[in-house]
Amino acid sequence: MVLLDVVFVSKDETFSFTEKDEKNFFLLNPIFSKYITFTRIPNNSENLTKVYNLVLDDKTKENRSDFVAFVHSDAKMDFIHVFNRLDECKGKYDVVGLCGT
Repeated sequence: MVLLDVVFVSKDETFSFTEKDEKNFFLLNPIFSKYITFTRIPNNSENLTKVYNLVLDDKTKENRSDFVAFVHSDAKMDFIHVFNRLDECKGKYDVVGLCGT
């Protein structure tokens, strides 16, 4: 299984995927608590590219994650589906992207 860090960045303190959603997700899917971490960066005033690069530098130094997913603060995702798709991509691709609604 892959290790996935999901990073939300917001210009304020508003996140659609809240800490409560995270707790509920892990209650319903306890096995994923070993493989998925969620990070929220609130009150960001920096350019997103700069923030993403800082996060990638930190995650690279930690050498813990197979994938880092940057998700808009107003998004909710089916993390199980995404996780399974990333597992299929591991070892095949260096960068995987998704956009849309």
